[in-house]
Amino acid sequence: MNKLIGNAFITVVTAIALTGCGGSSGGGPGGTEPGIDRLGVRSGTVTGFGSIFVGDDRFEVDNAEFEVDDDSAGSGQDDLNFGDTVIVTFDPATPGVAQTVFSDDAVEGPIDSIDMLNSQLVVAGQTVTVDALTSFDDSIQPASLAGLAIDDIVEVNGFFDGSGGIRATRIEPGAGEIEVKGFVEGLDTNAMTFSINALDVDYGSAIIDDSFPNGTFANGDFVEVKGTSFGAGGELLATKVEQAPTELPELLPPARPARSGLSFLEFQVRAETVNRADDPIDNIDLQSTRLSLWGTLGGGRYKLKL
Repeated sequence: MNKLIGNAFITVVTAIALTGCGGSSGGGPGGTEPGIDRLGVRSGTVTGFGSIFVGDDRFEVDNAEFEVDDDSAGSGQDDLNFGDTVIVTFDPATPGVAQTVFSDDAVEGPIDSIDMLNSQLVVAGQTVTVDALTSFDDSIQPASLAGLAIDDIVEVNGFFDGSGGIRATRIEPGAGEIEVKGFVEGLDTNAMTFSINALDVDYGSAIIDDSFPNGTFANGDFVEVKGTSFGAGGELLATKVEQAPTELPELLPPARPARSGLSFLEFQVRAETVNRADDPIDNIDLQSTRLSLWGTLGGGRYKLKL
């Protein structure tokens, strides 16, 4: 199965050539706007089972393909938990029947620090904020920051905010591998280093995924970095750097996410805003607002619903 939109927890960053945008729809997932006949997408957190619920929307998943934590071969509904961030694709003709379900963590790694006063912790250099809606795995007792300790390996599902921090929707014990997603900053191609927020990365021995435009990454690219250890200076010794999933499977042309440019729409959960270069829409709170975006692409009509 091809990668779905990712970061998901979850960051959702995708570039779509649009000819227009519509407002939110009523009814069930996917809505009823005429002509939207190719793809529906629902992004959010798992709120229940019996099939799966994403927010208030219920999806049958008996015949759905799953990719959970990079595993597309053996994963399924049983690999999901309350609070996991997911992206579900479906045919709007049967809006309650999932075709694919994608879920991946926002960060996995050791806890660097815990700030009880501000309900925050730092995981592999990434600031994570918890709130009353954050779900903790049953093995974490008490089910709060008080049940965690520095150097614990944790896996965090959640959404990115405008500063690159993560609003956690679920925290559970990690498996040991370090995985960090974010935008490349301070790239030094001679030293083969860059940063993602407070994490320094040494990619000198890493495998570079061949899906990057021009065969490599650049400052501003959204990447996923994997590794198993840190260097003497606290830098992550990367074993792989890959382009974080940014596009719908088999429907969008391969392209770097548009940071600007006429006729391209960029929407980012991490930025809490939705902007079109030729028609900006500012100050939309994506944490509390459901969005429906739709337009024409390649002869078909598409809809994204968050």
